Amino acid sequence: MALRMARGAPGNLGERTHVAQKPLLVGVEKPFNADTEPSLDQQIDRAREDMERAAKSLDFLAAARFRDRMYELQKLRDGKSKK
Repeated sequence: MALRMARGAPGNLGERTHVAQKPLLVGVEKPFNADTEPSLDQQIDRAREDMERAAKSLDFLAAARFRDRMYELQKLRDGKSKK
């Protein structure tokens, strides 16, 4: 259980409250569902949009990560179409 300082209310400054946290599931994957999972083209479009948004915000490191992700997804898509 995590502790955090309560803020905002005048009488609560400095009081500690318990905050329940969800357990972290590491290495647990949900089953693939083609109906709910975005397609490769949708993922590529999302990565491109995120890259452009990051570049506009002058966050060039994030933009580069999104660009790299977009390129990897394009390789996956192109590799699947050749088979």
